[in-house]
Amino acid sequence: MCKHINNKHTRFPLYGCSMCHFSSRSTVSVSRHMANHGRAADSVGARAHVTKLCPSRKEHKKMKEMFEVCFGVKLS
Repeated sequence: MCKHINNKHTRFPLYGCSMCHFSSRSTVSVSRHMANHGRAADSVGARAHVTKLCPSRKEHKKMKEMFEVCFGVKLS
């Protein structure tokens, strides 16, 4: 449910690339992006991977508000 709220309503990036500052709402987008690092990373022996980003307080508050509006449930 939280993924739906974020993907359709708040649109905060939840996943990031471990080799640069790229971030996205989906792991698929980050995985596609990391293919660009593949050739360069292999030459230096590094491996890129998807990282889960922690939402900021502002993002967390916005997601909480959207959840309460969508589902009429007050979260503490």
